[in-house]
Amino acid sequence: MFKLNFKLIICLLTCLLFVYSGHAQQTQVLMIGTFHFENPGLDASKLKSLDIKSVAVQKEIDHIIAAIVKFKPQRVLVEYPYQDQNKLDQLYQDFLADKIMSGLNDKSEIYQIGFKSGKALGLNKIDAIDYRMNLKGTDSVMKVITQAKQEQLMQAIPEYIKNISSNFNNLVQSGASLTDILLAQNTQTYRNADLGFYTNLLTKAGEPNNFIGADVAAQWYKRNIYMYSLIQKKISPDDQKVMVILGASHIAALGVFFKLNPAYKIVELADVINK
Repeated sequence: MFKLNFKLIICLLTCLLFVYSGHAQQTQVLMIGTFHFENPGLDASKLKSLDIKSVAVQKEIDHIIAAIVKFKPQRVLVEYPYQDQNKLDQLYQDFLADKIMSGLNDKSEIYQIGFKSGKALGLNKIDAIDYRMNLKGTDSVMKVITQAKQEQLMQAIPEYIKNISSNFNNLVQSGASLTDILLAQNTQTYRNADLGFYTNLLTKAGEPNNFIGADVAAQWYKRNIYMYSLIQKKISPDDQKVMVILGASHIAALGVFFKLNPAYKIVELADVINK
């Protein structure tokens, strides 16, 4: 009798969560984590350039977009400052009208995947969901680590950053396709390592009364939870399928958030491309 009541309570709570979220059914979320196609060098890891505009890569992008069109997302959300939505709207309208755009690199993933997918899907809008913050860099963390004489961390953090760069650069140099690179960046193993950097390494930095490492990690999670908040607010109850395009590190964090919300079902890039 107790087991029956317990199961009933769990069922009722699950139903309430769906009602609370405002979704009668799960919204499928295609999550695409990417490197920055235009390679601006803004991240800690320094990556080699991939010729996004080459004939071979453009054919790959066409194939990826064709797979996205089959998935049929009703909304595309990209890493563009949310407060500049009006500017993004104008850029997208210029793109649709084949006008010269000012303020968006046409090598970027926003243009190459976001805009191109939106046009192929017949969407009249692309959603901006980035929340920019002035985050402290790893240099300030490394300074504290050095002062605290944490020798293992002195080696582990630079080694992690170096490995991220090396793995990517080795793929580029070996002639790996854009598709292969994106699929590699959208595995759970890659995401776990990315999350582990912030959660397991940075949080150890400094003496017990110094929390700069934890502060950097918290600020990074804050940025991601803000973006997750924006995504939830942008998605309407009528959206059955959506696509989110963000840097791979952001997708790693958002994947955790989406898994905790029964209103959403994660769809991986591999599932869409391999269909």
